[in-house]
Amino acid sequence: VTLPLSGYGYGQQLATLSGTSVDMPLTGYQSGLLTLYLGIQRQSDLQWWTAAAGGSWQTTRNDVPMSPPTYPATNWSYNVGSFWTTVPAAGETFTAYAWAKDHVVLPDVSYQNIESSMVVKATFRYDVTSPTSTITSPGNNLYFSGLPGAALDTITGTAVDLPLTGAGSG
Repeated sequence: VTLPLSGYGYGQQLATLSGTSVDMPLTGYQSGLLTLYLGIQRQSDLQWWTAAAGGSWQTTRNDVPMSPPTYPATNWSYNVGSFWTTVPAAGETFTAYAWAKDHVVLPDVSYQNIESSMVVKATFRYDVTSPTSTITSPGNNLYFSGLPGAALDTITGTAVDLPLTGAGSG
């Protein structure tokens, strides 16, 4: 997965997810890719995106099958459609899995090489909550000057970008 970048937070809803896939090793004798799958899990409730029936979130994993790139091309993209309709106003963290099957059909399809569907390819965050900051010292409405004993030596405070969990947080 090349977009979204893993470990980053995004402040806008992406229209597509994209990446690359290739039948290895690159010898010139590959069978090519038969099917490419994309699985996306929402981390707040561990539900999975499915493209069935216009798209929805469900408890059962049902990865989206996509047409693979034509050999030797390696780029793919997925239009997320209604993917964002149930994302909370504060944002969300997602985990993406992309995996493929090669086009081996002889002696039969049981000889297909299948990439693991359990390897995380990207974790990204949709973040639309502004960070906050406070000044803890000096106190409000205090006066300082350059005179000895009345000088302000240090200003301290805090800054936080909530929620503190997920990709691109902190």
